[in-house]
Amino acid sequence: MRKVVKRKKITIATSGKLSLKGGIRGPVEIPYMETVDNIGKMIIAGYKIYEHLSDGTKVQLTVQNFKRENGKNDMQTKLEPVKSAEELKEPPSKLRQQLNGVQGNPGTTEQIDIFTPRK
Repeated sequence: MRKVVKRKKITIATSGKLSLKGGIRGPVEIPYMETVDNIGKMIIAGYKIYEHLSDGTKVQLTVQNFKRENGKNDMQTKLEPVKSAEELKEPPSKLRQQLNGVQGNPGTTEQIDIFTPRK
């Protein structure tokens, strides 16, 4: 379950009268804290909103990401696919090359099966 953030540090890139902000004129270039509910209303109204993250980067907020804790979930989405059982039976060729010559003489080409337990 994702953590829901109550407030975010944002800027508004939309120019002109911002009726949802009391009629002030945009863009609002100085970051300020705004509730997630108000951010959602502004995005639906067509405002271009940017969240300012703690590492100094800016993320454009959309209907899909304005409730998320942006920046922290990015690391979790870069997962490698799980290998199938057939791929795990044979060690990869690079690993086999690294294992050649480890035991015995440097010129030995004895293969070691690291995936089968020893008896």
